[in-house]
Amino acid sequence: MKISPEPYTADLYKLVRKNMKGMYEGSGMGWNRVDKIDEMEDEELAYHVARENGEMLGFVSFMHTVEDDVEVVYLYELQVAKGRQGHGVGKELMRVVIDEARACGRPIMLTVFLMNERAIGFYRRYGFERVGRGPQEGKRVRGWMQMRRDTRSD
Repeated sequence: MKISPEPYTADLYKLVRKNMKGMYEGSGMGWNRVDKIDEMEDEELAYHVARENGEMLGFVSFMHTVEDDVEVVYLYELQVAKGRQGHGVGKELMRVVIDEARACGRPIMLTVFLMNERAIGFYRRYGFERVGRGPQEGKRVRGWMQMRRDTRSD
């Protein structure tokens, strides 16, 4: 498996849609194709894609931003293709984000659906802790939480 920086492509969107559309709909937020593509095309997002023999196994996207007056590395997506989950792909993608955060001395933040128990367990294994409700708070979106991992003490 090789992980390398790549630009946004429609294949990345397709993986997010396949993995996450049901959770967006169940969250009360709903799935909006145009909004999700607009978010994923943000030029500030960095993408790192895991491939093996040309096949996309998964990807991670993140950006440097400010959250509650703190400079952070915000993890937007960590997606692993069905059939490849549980085989170390997510671990290697998470390592990319942790290394980025360590290099700049910033914590990592993310938003996760409460119904995504597998992802929450994954993030907790990497030292993430709940710090609040999701960024859509007050917009009648239910079932989100923010998590944070402080890399400065690693």
